[in-house]
Amino acid sequence: MTEITQHDAIQIVAKHLECSPSRLSMLPEMPASFRIYKVADEPSWLVRVAASELRVGGSHVVLVGKQSGSIHYDGPAGDE
Repeated sequence: MTEITQHDAIQIVAKHLECSPSRLSMLPEMPASFRIYKVADEPSWLVRVAASELRVGGSHVVLVGKQSGSIHYDGPAGDE
């Protein structure tokens, strides 16, 4: 089975959120300040969504499975 690349993960999230890939960035690891309570059953890419000018609060992140390409989590990082 082919692993989902970082580029693939960005494209999956952009399609899911209907946003430009330029609003997305890959995080190398889960920052200690993040409190995500739903973890994936498979290794996942961690994608941060840039905040818009109209949004306040903590970070928005999406977890994308490295094998399946499934979105395992889409929501706040709990870092506010």
